[in-house]
Amino acid sequence: MEYGNWDGHHKDDHSNVKELTNLVIAVENAYAKGLLSWWDPGYGPLTEMTCDDWFEKTMDGGNFLWNVPPAAGEVAVEQLCTHRHRRPDSMHVFIIPRLYTSQFRKQLLKVADLELVIQPDHAFWTKEMHEPLLIAFCFPLLPHDRRFAPWRLKETEMVDRVGRYVRRMQQE
Repeated sequence: MEYGNWDGHHKDDHSNVKELTNLVIAVENAYAKGLLSWWDPGYGPLTEMTCDDWFEKTMDGGNFLWNVPPAAGEVAVEQLCTHRHRRPDSMHVFIIPRLYTSQFRKQLLKVADLELVIQPDHAFWTKEMHEPLLIAFCFPLLPHDRRFAPWRLKETEMVDRVGRYVRRMQQE
């Protein structure tokens, strides 16, 4: 006797999982494009990182958008850390729904200069998404010089002010 899965399909039928995964990635890509409508081309081009790019573009410089499915968060954060150490002059915007965070969040918050939690009540991240959206910014590292006492922008007054401002805006 063969038992069905929770959705009534046979255990070995993985087509539904594949379709669901593709749907989730397509929805997240659409939201990421809407979310980053503020990106100014004057900053340089913003390169969207696919799963293959996480491993292949570690020596490329520039600005990168990491739009990560939640289940791949741990691997993506590890590759983000590698990329950041190899190319400290690059900027990274890391977008991931706040699911499975026990696997990667501590490491992500260590590497990120600014982290924002967007509640699901905005035009680009609606209540149907259920979970908040975690956005982490990794700004380029500053040159090693006396003028730049903190070589990272993390915990500087300017970055803290932006974080407080966004949190206050969401409460209104």
